[in-house]
Amino acid sequence: MTIYYLFFIILGMIASVQTLFAKTRTVKIELDVIWYVVLPSFLLFFLGLRYKIGGDWINYKEFYDNVETIDLLFTEQLRNSYLINGNEFLEIGFRLVCVFVKSLGVSYQGFVFLLTCFNLYSMYHFIKVQKIPNKFLFLFFYFSYNLLVEFDIIRQALSFYIFLYAVPYLNKSFVKYLLICILATTIHSSAVIFIPMYFFCRKRLTKKFLIVTLCIYFFNFLLGIKALSGLLSILGAISGNSLILTIKTYIELFNFPTHLTVYTLVFSTLLGLVAMNWEKVEQLSDEHQNLLKFFLAYAYISVFFSEIKVIEERFVYFFYFGVAFVFALLPTFYNGLLKIATLTVSLLYAGIRITGTLGNDFMILSYTYNNYLFVDDRTDSQIMARINEMQEKTEAYYQERVNDNK
Repeated sequence: MTIYYLFFIILGMIASVQTLFAKTRTVKIELDVIWYVVLPSFLLFFLGLRYKIGGDWINYKEFYDNVETIDLLFTEQLRNSYLINGNEFLEIGFRLVCVFVKSLGVSYQGFVFLLTCFNLYSMYHFIKVQKIPNKFLFLFFYFSYNLLVEFDIIRQALSFYIFLYAVPYLNKSFVKYLLICILATTIHSSAVIFIPMYFFCRKRLTKKFLIVTLCIYFFNFLLGIKALSGLLSILGAISGNSLILTIKTYIELFNFPTHLTVYTLVFSTLLGLVAMNWEKVEQLSDEHQNLLKFFLAYAYISVFFSEIKVIEERFVYFFYFGVAFVFALLPTFYNGLLKIATLTVSLLYAGIRITGTLGNDFMILSYTYNNYLFVDDRTDSQIMARINEMQEKTEAYYQERVNDNK
């Protein structure tokens, strides 16, 4: 896992230099070289040439290797093709992307590389169009949340990067925003959550809105309120629908606790700092205020789905860019020692969280880094051994959860 530590340490150092010294002409020129040449080149090598990392690559590779190319689809009955019948969980948009790329003669490893190219270009384009402050710091925090996750959730990641092209249309063109969101949803159905965000972002950002969100978020976890179970209980009592009661029983079976955590306190602190700097927030552009609303939306999604971690993690992934934006924005509110202190505390928090994540046994089994250019048959054997061990531990974990709740 050493390469991950080195990546975050170096990126964090560069982010610190930009945040504190970017106004110096020489530093700015050097940072531009890193931003436009060094960093994307490294990320294409590091991410685009990753090899069999995570667990879901097995399903994606199996589908890609077996799906027909465009020419074969016209020679067979379409309804009997692997495109239609292979892996029922894959959305049609992603299936068609696989067919198109494979028809170009690209291997699965090349497919991963092309997806990485698109994702990185989309992120760079988004940062430029939205004029994200402290862009290295933004990217550092975004990767601190999503780098390893995106090794697994290829479809969801692609749908997110497609969605980034919809953000400029917030409060400007619902039709264009909707069409891009629909396209993202054909890649991964969870992207449907972005559609109501258009209306959420139409709500005026006020200090009262910030404070109300802070109170709802903080006290929900402080008091252990189970919002979803409560809503299902009410709906079940009113309608008598057995499906609603079954869903509620499923939630109670796994009984994920709703309580204060370090991250809850960190998010609450971020939200409190934004509210305390309301005069500066009020002067932000409409684009930046919209990004803050994605930060706020994260709070409401966490509250509502906190009892179902699998669903919560799926949805909050889409909103971590809002959290990263706030981390990048905060240092711009301060000068001198306060700016240094804000940056230092933020990076220390990120370092602690990254260390905890990379030191987890499951993460070590799943995300030990392999690069396509440096693998052999022995590497493949080691990868499969780690995957088998991870599956055994995962099954044991969920069985333990079931036994504990009998």
